[in-house]
Amino acid sequence: MSINGKSTENITLLEAVSTIRGKKGTDVDLDILHIGATEEVKIVVTRGVIPLASLNITMRDDGIGHLQIFSFGDKTNQELYEALETFRSDEGIGMF
Repeated sequence: MSINGKSTENITLLEAVSTIRGKKGTDVDLDILHIGATEEVKIVVTRGVIPLASLNITMRDDGIGHLQIFSFGDKTNQELYEALETFRSDEGIGMF
């Protein structure tokens, strides 16, 4: 496996992440090996911002919603509002 042609054999996870990161809009070449596969696959990834959701809501079969907030950020308020609207439209009866 390699990152931009450099083997990942004796590098740490931190070194790999540092090598993969770069200027937004630039490409990084990754040679990866899927579990159980014998041949590597080459993929090209364009660097950019990866938006991460700050929360998740799931509805159990009994109508109870499970809300998880992972982090607080600029969009958490809007994400919470949208999650609660979804909960209401799904006719949830309670939440934890």
